[in-house]
Amino acid sequence: MPPAHELAAELAIRLAGASREEIQTAVEEALQLLAREAGAPRAYITLYHDDGTFENSHEWTEGDVVPQRPVIQRMRSSDFEYSYQMAMRNEVFAATDLDRLPLAASAEKTSFSSFGVRAVLQVPMIVNDECIGLVGFNYWSPSDPWSDDLVLTVRLIAQVIGVVLVRERAESSMRRAYEEADRANRAKDEMLAHLSHELRTPLHAILGYTELMELDERSDHDREALFQIQFQGRNLLTMVDDLLSLANGEFVPDEAVDLGSVVGETVCTLTPVSQQRSVELHLGDRSGDATVFGELARVRQVMYCVLSGVVTAASPGDRIAVELDTGGAVRVRVPADEATVRSAAVMPMARALIAGNGSIDVTQESGDDLVIAVRFDDHALPSRTGRPTADA
Repeated sequence: MPPAHELAAELAIRLAGASREEIQTAVEEALQLLAREAGAPRAYITLYHDDGTFENSHEWTEGDVVPQRPVIQRMRSSDFEYSYQMAMRNEVFAATDLDRLPLAASAEKTSFSSFGVRAVLQVPMIVNDECIGLVGFNYWSPSDPWSDDLVLTVRLIAQVIGVVLVRERAESSMRRAYEEADRANRAKDEMLAHLSHELRTPLHAILGYTELMELDERSDHDREALFQIQFQGRNLLTMVDDLLSLANGEFVPDEAVDLGSVVGETVCTLTPVSQQRSVELHLGDRSGDATVFGELARVRQVMYCVLSGVVTAASPGDRIAVELDTGGAVRVRVPADEATVRSAAVMPMARALIAGNGSIDVTQESGDDLVIAVRFDDHALPSRTGRPTADA
C-alpha cells in the first residue's frame, strides 16, 4: 500500500473511532497530518451552510503563520462563485500560482493574496453525494502541481471528516433540542405553579366570603345570588384543578373506569345543589353498568359538566333522570323547557373535554322530554371483565 494510502487508512480509523468528546481533537490532528503531507504551512476546513454562507470550522497553521479562521466566518458563498461552483461539481481547485487564475476567479485571488497566499489547493468534502465543504491548503509561494496520490488521500480523508462532522452536527442539534425542550418544560412548570396560586387563591377567597355572607339573614333573591356565586365558583375551581392536572400530565391513559360508579358519585355530589334549587335528581337503574378505558379524571369532568349544566338550567320542580343503558351510554332525561334546551345544546366545556374520546348527543323525544346521551367512544363493556377483544 502506498504511504499516502496508509496515512488515509490510519486517519480514517482514528476519526471513525473518535468519541463525541474526541471528535474536535481528532479532526484537528488529521488536518495537521494532511498539511504536513502536502507541505502546506496552513490547512483548514471550510463548511458550507444552507443559508448560503460558509466558514472555516477548523484550522492548522505552522510557526508564525497568522490564523485566518477568526475572520472567515459566515461569509457569502456567492462572493466566491468560481471556487464555490467547482466544489459543488466535486472538482478540485488547484491553483499552483494565483497570478495564473482566470478573470472569473478574481475574488479568490484578491482574498487569498490579501494575507500573502500564492498557491491554493482545495478538495471538496463529499457526504452522501453532496458537497458540505472542503479541505484547503495555502502556500506562501507558487507550488509544483500536486500529485494524484496526494489529492486522492485528501479526498478520502475529507470524506471521513465530513461524515464525522455531519454526525457530530446531528448529535449537537439533538442535544440542543433536548435542552430547549427541558427549558420549555421547566418554564411550563413554573407557569403552572404561578397559575395554580394566582387562580386558586382568589377563588378560595370568593367562596369563603360567600359562606360568611350566608350566615346573615338574606332575602330569597340574595340567597339565590350567593348560591350562584358558590356553585359557579366551585365549578370553576374544579375546572382549574383539572386543567392544571391535565397540563401537568397527571392523567393516566387506558385506565379501566367503572362508569356507573363515576355517574353515582357525580349525582351524589350534585344532589345538595339540586335540592337547593328544588330540582329532583334521580339516579335510575344501573344494571347496565359498563367499563370504559380512558382517563378517570377526564370521565369525571365530562359527567360533572353535563349534570351540573342540566341542574343549573332546570326549573324548580323539574325531575332529572340519569340512567346507564346496556350499551354503555349515560342518558340524562329532563323536561325540555327553553333554558334547558339552550344549555344542553351548548355545553362547551363538556364537548371540549370529550372531543376525540366520545360524543354528546341531544335529542327531543316524544312529549316534552329532552334526552342527553353521553358516550365514551366504543370502549364500553357490558361487564367488568377487562379490555374489549377483537372477538367481543
